[in-house]
Amino acid sequence: LVVVKSECYMHELYRYIPTGARIKVISNGVITPEYETQKSSLDVGRELNLDKDAYLIGSIGRISKEKGLDFLVEMLGKMECSKARLLVIGNSEGIGELQREVEEQGIGSQVHFLGYRTDVKELLGNLSILVQASRFEGMPMTVLEAMAVGCQLSRHELGRSLK
Repeated sequence: LVVVKSECYMHELYRYIPTGARIKVISNGVITPEYETQKSSLDVGRELNLDKDAYLIGSIGRISKEKGLDFLVEMLGKMECSKARLLVIGNSEGIGELQREVEEQGIGSQVHFLGYRTDVKELLGNLSILVQASRFEGMPMTVLEAMAVGCQLSRHELGRSLK
């Protein structure tokens, strides 16, 4: 028995494994009562010393090229919204390159690198919108968590995306 997280993966695997093999799809999910909107004591705007009317755009996950954060930084550089702030929540090998791109765009004061956080549910409740801009993604847990919390969401497919 092989377990995969999407039918697309299942169909791809059938090309490589023996006929008759059993593959079971188990989709990602979240336990919604754990994410129900509730008053959070976390105020990330205050934590970062931002104006109360700041528009908080969040990106949560591993920092790497396939996650499309370079696209998000480029778009923020083109926006004519001085109140927009990008909160990059996560860490990985790609952080240095992304920080250079932020500086090249001249938007260092608008981008905040929060690193790895364990309070993702509370952070989602603080965001104006979560943007998921991956070039390649299955069904990301962050999207499911954002939906469970009631956070506004924008998911862009910059390349091939598995459904």
